Amino acid sequence: MKSVLMTTLAAGVLAVAAGQANAALLASDTASASAYDDGLQNGDNGGTGFGAWTGRGPATDGSTKGIFIGNSTTNGSGTSGGINTSGEAFALYANSSATASVVRPFTGALTVGQTFKIALDNGFLDTGATVGLGLQTSGGTNRLEFYYIGGDSINSYKVNNGTQSNLSPTVGFTTDGLLLEFTLIATDSYSLAVKNTGGTTLSTASGSLGGVAGTGIEQVRLFNFNAGSGNANNVFYNSLEVVPEPASLALLGFGAMALLRRRK
Repeated sequence: MKSVLMTTLAAGVLAVAAGQANAALLASDTASASAYDDGLQNGDNGGTGFGAWTGRGPATDGSTKGIFIGNSTTNGSGTSGGINTSGEAFALYANSSATASVVRPFTGALTVGQTFKIALDNGFLDTGATVGLGLQTSGGTNRLEFYYIGGDSINSYKVNNGTQSNLSPTVGFTTDGLLLEFTLIATDSYSLAVKNTGGTTLSTASGSLGGVAGTGIEQVRLFNFNAGSGNANNVFYNSLEVVPEPASLALLGFGAMALLRRRK
């Protein structure tokens, strides 16, 4: 009987492992990693667990758009809070109707129960400008976006799953930085916690993901559309994480050991 039980449990473990073979790995990265000592280049891959940065060329793209490593406290009024690690964060600038963007792939798709975390610190925005991020399929289809629109009459950060909506309760414009925690709660459903840099939750959102049902979230796109010229209008990102590692296999293993102990 014990042999049959162990065989059944082993089959269950293998089934879970097969189902999670393409799940995103535990991952983390910050702008202070040594990979970015010479700025952010296409193909750079600091930290652990992510794929290499893609979707851009040299460290700067001229006067209208680009990306660099900088100090996030220099945007806004220049005296606001920031999201630095060791004085540094990933920065995007864009003006003259240009869009600066960069993509960071996950090592597999997020699986149910996993959380993607990122810090966002926007500066001032020209009217109609948009800065934020999109959680996407590997083909670049947005399943969810988070952003702020310059000159927004409602003064709220927004989520977009195919339909744009304001956070509720609203979170008004800030240049002090935000911490975002996105959790996949079902194959096509999410929850999002928006926190200040002290870790206090300001608002939450949840609902269905956009795009094609059943498609995975396999990368994050960071973007700055036309925020404006100068340090005050730069947008910064930092402290990217994917947590935890897929848990179902471990839970099944613990359950198997407990059951075997009871059978002895």
